[in-house]
Amino acid sequence: MSTVVRTLPVVLLLLTTVAAQRGGEPPRPPEVEPAPADTRRPPRQTISVDFAGGTLADFADALRAAGENVNIVLPESATQVRVPKLSLRSTTVEAALRALTAIVDTNVQLHVEMSVANVAPIGEVGERVYAVRVQFTDPMRQATEQVVRVFALGDLTAPPGARGAGLAVETILTALDAGLSVAAEAAGQRDGEPRAVLRYHEGTNLLFVAATPTQVKLVQEVLHSLRAVPRPAARPEGDPPPPPEPAKEAGTATKKKAAH
Repeated sequence: MSTVVRTLPVVLLLLTTVAAQRGGEPPRPPEVEPAPADTRRPPRQTISVDFAGGTLADFADALRAAGENVNIVLPESATQVRVPKLSLRSTTVEAALRALTAIVDTNVQLHVEMSVANVAPIGEVGERVYAVRVQFTDPMRQATEQVVRVFALGDLTAPPGARGAGLAVETILTALDAGLSVAAEAAGQRDGEPRAVLRYHEGTNLLFVAATPTQVKLVQEVLHSLRAVPRPAARPEGDPPPPPEPAKEAGTATKKKAAH
């Protein structure tokens, strides 16, 4: 009985609260203050530009004229990069600069980086700054730059059982030198172009090659061809070498005919 008496005031309080909510206005949700505007980065502006063609420096000037407070940093070599005629509509400065990477000459690489200038009042930021790095590549230099490759010659120099006897190292090196010499003559090798360097290590049967990519490919082809050349059967260990063939006497039939 005492338990019922204690809980009765709590039940009456709940019923009074529910009745007040039904008869009056519904409870209002708590007010949420709007989030402050993100001032860490300025809004991206869109631009449209019709470029008649020129250098990368000219294109940067066209972007500056098409937008507001467009900051582009270029190296002096920007005057050596040609940009073809193009038209852009409703794009950003960053997208316009990155699009150039696909249309400039193949020996030019452009790298675009974006940063935000911290020159505005506290709590805000300044305009974006775009830095373009220009890198020139020399296809001729890449073609003549030497690389080092290692080739195992064990299957060529060691007797491979039933497949045949091994080749002499001197035979392999001579074949490689002949192939490289013919390739150099056919390509009209110019003065200053590197020549392939071959070094054989007897203890490991390894061939070290310092050559251009084209020369390395030729070395691979020569070694592949040597592996396909038929070789005499390997002689079992301990067997004596075959006797030399008897020399034929030249001119015997002519002498007999003259005697008659």
